[in-house]
Amino acid sequence: MSVSLNFSVRARVGQMDLEATTSIDLSAGVVGLIGESAAGKSSLLKVLAGLKHTAQMRASFEGWTWTATSKEAAPCVYVSNTYTLFEHLTVSENLRFIEKHSVYAHYCRIPLEGLISQLHLSSLLKKMPSDLSGGETQRVLIARALLSGKPILFLDEVFSALDWRTRQYLMHLLSIWHKEYKRHFVVVSHSMQDLAFCCSSAVLMQKGTLGKQTGINSAIREYINKDYEGLFAKLAVKYHNTNTVHGVHEYQVVESQQSVFQKCDERSQILPESLQYILVDANKVSLRFPPRALSSMLNSLQVTVSDIEPHKNGAVIHLDVDGQTLFAVISKKSLDLMAVKVGDVLLAEFKA
Repeated sequence: MSVSLNFSVRARVGQMDLEATTSIDLSAGVVGLIGESAAGKSSLLKVLAGLKHTAQMRASFEGWTWTATSKEAAPCVYVSNTYTLFEHLTVSENLRFIEKHSVYAHYCRIPLEGLISQLHLSSLLKKMPSDLSGGETQRVLIARALLSGKPILFLDEVFSALDWRTRQYLMHLLSIWHKEYKRHFVVVSHSMQDLAFCCSSAVLMQKGTLGKQTGINSAIREYINKDYEGLFAKLAVKYHNTNTVHGVHEYQVVESQQSVFQKCDERSQILPESLQYILVDANKVSLRFPPRALSSMLNSLQVTVSDIEPHKNGAVIHLDVDGQTLFAVISKKSLDLMAVKVGDVLLAEFKA
């Protein structure tokens, strides 16, 4: 069943007019909001969360309606990397205060102890906010937003202070919270890697205007606009086994007999058997014609060329992997030497 956030917004932000009347489908998973700096992304989310009272706004979600002047009525909470905790309260007191006083806390309660465990907050509970690192503060802010009970969370660059392993783990949790607790997330990030990993769809924003909601790959392609440094593919996989001798986890590509490998990472907080996607950087995929040969690349998938997208320095090769899509960015010289054409069967190789 479709679950949508519907809104009409008009506001003046600096020298820019912010204007949008649209609906965002939140039912399929995490939604990304993509755009250049000063495109209006943060301002839009603040308006929807009732934090900019000068705007003209009316929004609805699952029977709720609210305006720009009704912050408490808004079923959404805005979290950014600049927000702070209550400085006079410990981490534990910050969390319990929101759990006790939020008018939405009864809507869909998430067990506090479960959040403390998932976000690794046990050692922080007695600390004051001034004693936390930037990354620790972000984890507490996310927990506090979830405990508010509001069903929609706007996460504005909340992963920016975190290393990749921690970011990957937290983004993995977003899909769990979405499925188990019906929390809906709209994520703003300038990292295409982050968005490709955690989002199923995205909306592109330019100079205060929203585009259509599309699949995450399509949205990123439109945004990077021939800058292929940010091109990723998300390969759906299921856990098969772990080879401790060689230090790799083996996954089977969904709806396929082919396998891919990832290095065992003892520092990763994601359990290998819970991983559902592997992110593949198009600029790190190498192509060759069969047969297979010995290579330092552990991953070698048989693929079929489905499209060739030329550009001035080479091409983006679209590759079908038993119903899923990978991308490979190759140089003009490689394109000429290989003479690749649509329908060719190749091997796509990339490191674990």
